[in-house]
Amino acid sequence: MIGKIILGASFGGCIAYCLGDKQVRKGAEVVHHGRAELLSTRYCFGGKEDFTNQFQEVRALNQKVQKPVMHITLSLAPGERLDRTQLISLVADLVQAMQVADRQLLAVEHRDTAHQHVHLVINRVGFDGRVLPDSHSYRKIAQFCRQAEERYGLQRVPNPRRFQSPAGRARPRKDQRKDHLRGEIEKALVGCRNYDDFALRLKAQGIKVLKGQGIAFLDDKGVKVKGSAVGHGWARIEGILKGQEAKRGLVGEMKEEVGSTLGQAVPVWDGGKRDTVSQGMGAKSEKRTGNTQEHSIRPLQESDAPTLLGKLRKNKRNKYSWRL
Repeated sequence: MIGKIILGASFGGCIAYCLGDKQVRKGAEVVHHGRAELLSTRYCFGGKEDFTNQFQEVRALNQKVQKPVMHITLSLAPGERLDRTQLISLVADLVQAMQVADRQLLAVEHRDTAHQHVHLVINRVGFDGRVLPDSHSYRKIAQFCRQAEERYGLQRVPNPRRFQSPAGRARPRKDQRKDHLRGEIEKALVGCRNYDDFALRLKAQGIKVLKGQGIAFLDDKGVKVKGSAVGHGWARIEGILKGQEAKRGLVGEMKEEVGSTLGQAVPVWDGGKRDTVSQGMGAKSEKRTGNTQEHSIRPLQESDAPTLLGKLRKNKRNKYSWRL
């Protein structure tokens, strides 16, 4: 489970996002909000506008605080699921762990993504006008998530590095998101003609290329990753693209120079005796059997380009055959 904390200034915007637009009432009480289901509340009641007004009234007790909103999200791994009773219990545990039992708050479950997640909106301003400190909040939420994973049998997730011991920070971590992105970049670079071709190949896999002074990538979840973080900064990618372009140019130059001789008889030197092989242009391979030298012709390949072009330039005056 992953927990995040965001501090903000607007209760109206945060509550509207968490509760959504639709409201289903049971008598005077709102019990359902379309994509969001209300799990629990403390010191507030009603619908979206009621919550916003009540939070603002208490926030007015301390006008100095610039960010009175504490917005917490708890996200389970894809495939994991807790029922409503477990989610309410999870929220109650979080309230105790974060020491916000005396604050206004509401908790909702969102159902608009593949992974189950919960949102909590907490008023940092108390009824006495004091502000909930945010020091060590990120450490607290990380510790809470590890305890909740054990209690509810959820998938274990490592703590952020800054909250680990020196030994834990020294251990390499496997990042599946970056591993996947690295693999897609490497596949897109194979035989790529230019930058536009590279960007289109990644777009087909749901990855957007962001090119500025450097290069970054935006995956299908909207997560931005720098190219250098996956071992493919712009300098490296540019070098690969230029290298492949130069290779294609070399092959094109080679084919242009030898195109007029394709299918013609090619002289072959063998121990001072001049023979003729008429097999079409190709890369010649040789092997010796006793005192006899045998010749064979295989199709020209791009991998032959550097060696073949050099020998063409060296030998074309004497019209020697290709010798790799």
